[in-house]
Amino acid sequence: MADFFGQFRAAAGRAVLALSSLIWGCSTDTSGLERRDPESAGQGGAAAVPSRNGGSGQGGSAQGFGGARPPEAETGVGSVNILHGVVDGGRLFICLRDIATGQALTSDVPGPPGGLGFGEVYRIAIDWDVSQVDVEADLFAATLAQVEAAATCSGLLANRPTAPPPFSGADAEATRGDAGLAADAATLPIAFPREPGAPRSAGSVSFAPGTLRPHAHYALVSTGCATLGVSPNAEACGVADGFGSFQSVALVELGSQAIEGETRFGLQFINASRAVRRADLVLQASGQTRALTLTNDVQFGVLRPRVVASVDEPAGFELHIDGATLADYSQSLPDTLAASALAEIAFQRSYLLAFVGPSPRGIQEPGLAPPRFVLIEGRR
Repeated sequence: MADFFGQFRAAAGRAVLALSSLIWGCSTDTSGLERRDPESAGQGGAAAVPSRNGGSGQGGSAQGFGGARPPEAETGVGSVNILHGVVDGGRLFICLRDIATGQALTSDVPGPPGGLGFGEVYRIAIDWDVSQVDVEADLFAATLAQVEAAATCSGLLANRPTAPPPFSGADAEATRGDAGLAADAATLPIAFPREPGAPRSAGSVSFAPGTLRPHAHYALVSTGCATLGVSPNAEACGVADGFGSFQSVALVELGSQAIEGETRFGLQFINASRAVRRADLVLQASGQTRALTLTNDVQFGVLRPRVVASVDEPAGFELHIDGATLADYSQSLPDTLAASALAEIAFQRSYLLAFVGPSPRGIQEPGLAPPRFVLIEGRR
């Protein structure tokens, strides 16, 4: 199991993830990038990458969003599972392009059709040459109408705002788009808009040649808050990064270990909430099984355990923040399956459990997505 840390290209305003077979990739931001002991709880294990709203970019594309892809068991290629974890409104749209040529991959139409709702996952097949092609993924939080108006990924990139628009008193009413959250927002109650007033950047990641492994499977989570011109509560969006952004992306490679036992399945966990500094994951007791702490002290953006754990089907999942004895958030297995668009747990298959959303300890803001556990299927 290989874990990944990110590189941030400040000049280009996009995150770059790179890895060699034995050592972590270098970065202009070296904090937290050193190789960690695999047994060190809550350290390393993922790429948590700051993402600058308004970062520059050229062109865009969608990776075959016109129709459903066959499962990778049939295509023989890897995949990137994109998870919408941006909590402050909008549906998530994805564009991919070849950086060297500036051309879209397959189509210049943002995808998937209709976009992703909060907590939804879309699986993109890695069907390009990962050893040769430098691919950039641009993510946007927007309404369907805004994406249809832009028509193409190039249009979205060209019209992406880099600064908050002027404040208008009318925008403070009801839905409150981005225009209502500008300079005067500091004197008003912050209400996160249910729908963006304009498309927002929800992250930009470059998969440089050699970053991704052939036939491997990854999860890419866009998380935090993407609204421009606000200083939101840390319990909603987390603490601002060095660039003043409350939005990040996290990339992890899913485990591929074989799972033994006809009634067991594989499980890993990623803390994908910027508002949760450290968390423990507890599997609730089910039938004759006891409650099990799968992993503890997991920092934001970190994947644990590094090697897939073989577990029995639990009754549900609990999140304990900062070592709390009592659960701060719990979600039953049926509710988790429903949230993940899964009918059931497939035994002897591996899954990634992601926690997204604001801190369960915070006060729910109008228009803010709720906390949620989401299961992502790993290698079939």
